[in-house]
Amino acid sequence: MALQSCNSLMRYLGVEIGIPALALDEEHCCALEIDSVVLNFEFDEPSGLLFLYANLGPVPAFGASLLYERLLAANLMGQSTEGATLGLDREAQRLMLHRALHAQQLADIEFKEAVEKFVDVAELWIRLIGQANDQRGSEGDVGAPASTPMPHLLA
Repeated sequence: MALQSCNSLMRYLGVEIGIPALALDEEHCCALEIDSVVLNFEFDEPSGLLFLYANLGPVPAFGASLLYERLLAANLMGQSTEGATLGLDREAQRLMLHRALHAQQLADIEFKEAVEKFVDVAELWIRLIGQANDQRGSEGDVGAPASTPMPHLLA
């Protein structure tokens, strides 16, 4: 039942953004680029949760401790994340934004609004992390660029 709710939400979002065929694949995943944010959707059937996540960019080579302080402050009570969580993918050395939604508990418009807020927050942090990385000197890239689709996190 939760998968049906999730598929219904994805169809609604697709119609709203001009991609009527938007759907989860056979692995219950979908990646979509909205306003330069690669937004990943992944449905976990046992929990009934639809996970939204986005790569915000590589950990800066310089000044990471100051950025981490800002990220932690933003996470406190979701005050600068609209309910999403900022985190570190330690293996890939990239910063992530993540949110879990109960697919069965959301109306179509609530889902669309949650996605819009998520993308807005992701854009803000991609910009801030990009600025921090611009100050890193000539060390080269660390991690994957923010616009790269990611492998499934639940697999």
